[in-house]
Amino acid sequence: MPKKLDTTSRVIIIGNSPSILLHKYGKQIDSYDVVIRLNRCVTKGFEKYIGKKIDIWATTHTYNYPLTSVDFVPENYSEIKYLWKRTRKVNLKCLPEDFPEVKEHVMYKAPSDFKKYFAAYLNDFEIE
Repeated sequence: MPKKLDTTSRVIIIGNSPSILLHKYGKQIDSYDVVIRLNRCVTKGFEKYIGKKIDIWATTHTYNYPLTSVDFVPENYSEIKYLWKRTRKVNLKCLPEDFPEVKEHVMYKAPSDFKKYFAAYLNDFEIE
């Protein structure tokens, strides 16, 4: 991930829909400046379809569904630079011991919350 993003930086969000396996987008996805992956984001064995790069891991697990298994952690977690959690109550105690030190953010669902915290997200990425 570049140290400083600008208006020419390319960001892609990769979800978990199986429809992505209909096309071989792996190299194209990995070519983006920032790759955001959601939830378990399995890539092993599917690299030619979905790539493997991960800069930001966004997990929606909440305290109602605690993250209790290291199996939920992406295989290539060593690349993660930012961790976006749905709420502050997300239980991440099962992260591997060698999980990188990352910046954590809390995502908010309500439009009023999003508006309030949007500027903070942009500041962290130093987008001009």
